[in-house]
Amino acid sequence: CIRDRPTRARGRTNKGNTKMFYTTLTIVFVLWFLSGWKKLDVGWKGQVLYMGKRQPNKIVSEGWNWVWWPLEEIKAGDCRKRIFTLGKIEAITRDNVTVTLGSTIVYQIIDLNEYFSVEPEDVEKGLDVARTEAIRSSVRDKDLEQILNLHQEIGKMVKIAIEHSDWGIDILQVMISEILPDPKMAETMALRKKEDLEKEGQQTEAQHFANLVNFFSGKEKLTDKGPAGPNLLPELAYEAALVHLGKTKQKKIASNTFGLDKNTM
Repeated sequence: CIRDRPTRARGRTNKGNTKMFYTTLTIVFVLWFLSGWKKLDVGWKGQVLYMGKRQPNKIVSEGWNWVWWPLEEIKAGDCRKRIFTLGKIEAITRDNVTVTLGSTIVYQIIDLNEYFSVEPEDVEKGLDVARTEAIRSSVRDKDLEQILNLHQEIGKMVKIAIEHSDWGIDILQVMISEILPDPKMAETMALRKKEDLEKEGQQTEAQHFANLVNFFSGKEKLTDKGPAGPNLLPELAYEAALVHLGKTKQKKIASNTFGLDKNTM
């Protein structure tokens, strides 16, 4: 019996060591398994890397994903819509006028494998260069007056010109925020517009006066259903029109002979 005691003690020790081994192994396995879970934020996607090399067909989406760590890892990319506001640029129109344009690009990553082939800052630099060339090319073919009202059209042309599928991105929209002519030209255009409005007003007033003269001379009605004019002599019809417009107070004829009330005009 005394000889059997060491044997039984060794047996208990071996069983204890075996139990500890499997317990340790279980803990290591659980820790390894948990280490393989990686979380991606909402709107993000990831490309699985195997021993540091990209796996083109292994793309994972937002949420929890499991990889064979440490052999595999996830390289994440923000696939939400991005708004890239660019600096203002100058361009010259067909009629040799300098205009300043501001623009904003909305884009989204659609191919992580292609996108990771280019540095993110290089993508935005490339977009800036491409939109500059596209805008100047679009402006070069048009006159100033055409350009000032073509925000959407220029944006669409620039969008087509700067699309780069080899960068792994999709250009969703190009917005031309402003198109401003040279300050001196803007002042000249404002004066020209003012003159045009004044000229248009004078033409409208002259036509209105001519209509009144024709009405008072009985040549035409002011409206299809309106009353006929009093059939005055030309000089009296002229004076009647002036009196009606408040341009003279002289009256060679009575105002009640005009055949015109306040609601007619």
